[in-house]
Amino acid sequence: MITPLRGLDLGPEAAIIIGMGTSKAYPKIGATLTSPRLTTIPLRALIASCLLLTAGWTAAGNLGHGAGRPGTRTLSTAVSVCGTSAGRVSCPSAEQAGSISTLVKHLTLRQKVGQMMMVSFAGTTLDSRAAAMLSQIQPGGITLFGDNFSSPAQLKALDKSLQAHAHIPLIISVDQEGGYVNRVTKGVLQMPSEQEYGQLDQPATVKKDASTEASQLHNLGINMDLAPVVDVATPSSIIGSEARSYGNNAAVDSTLGVAAINGYQSHGIAATAKHVVGLGTTQTNPETQLPVLHLSAKQLPTQLSPFRAASKAGVDGMMVTHVI
Repeated sequence: MITPLRGLDLGPEAAIIIGMGTSKAYPKIGATLTSPRLTTIPLRALIASCLLLTAGWTAAGNLGHGAGRPGTRTLSTAVSVCGTSAGRVSCPSAEQAGSISTLVKHLTLRQKVGQMMMVSFAGTTLDSRAAAMLSQIQPGGITLFGDNFSSPAQLKALDKSLQAHAHIPLIISVDQEGGYVNRVTKGVLQMPSEQEYGQLDQPATVKKDASTEASQLHNLGINMDLAPVVDVATPSSIIGSEARSYGNNAAVDSTLGVAAINGYQSHGIAATAKHVVGLGTTQTNPETQLPVLHLSAKQLPTQLSPFRAASKAGVDGMMVTHVI
């Protein structure tokens, strides 16, 4: 289900997310929902971002905001990402295209739908089944999990192989939140949990560590981190009990979340603020059950304030969760 973040007043660049996974019926509410794995559609110009990410823009700042934003740049040699063989995008020359927006017009409907998907696969190498999936779906991105990683050298080779098999350059993401939620366990800074950063309440430290980790992830071929968690979380909540949140102070969550976002995105890693509309007040695991939030009109703005701050800071993505 595609869910635009409308009516939440998060700003003009609100994300949309596709939840994918095992379907489960909830008779009481008359609905069938899917559980993660989640498919994330980045905030601004998804298809443009996919086209640009690995198309020679490393020196220009990548998807982050170091030196410009996707969708506003002029094409030059980046147009070479488009192939002319069967099944690939047929692209105009750089002179004809002029912008990524023009280039997108040359995608087929099937290719555009594929670009709205972020998928996953098992294993530490790109086997024939995974390669066939890339060819058939032509997804916008791949999410890597712990079972896709064995060493930094292996991950770098895998990411290179993924990009080589992609019809359009891929967004390659990981959950690298810090604490125990780290998919890449070697070769990059192992950041403490967000709870520890929240207790320190030092934005400069968060930004510095996020910058270091982002640079290291980028060197391994990752270009999106499904972090930071900016839920305003009570200690007893599912997020708070796992030390995955900066805490239950919305102002601290906002400040530290923006610091992390700036750190990631200034070093070529697209950041993802999560989990809209917030898991900070529920003890229910949304991967196994459907949480129901009981928030008053006064409480909801508090839960949403870190996401507003992230949007204002120009975060590249937001992830929604399965809640009512």
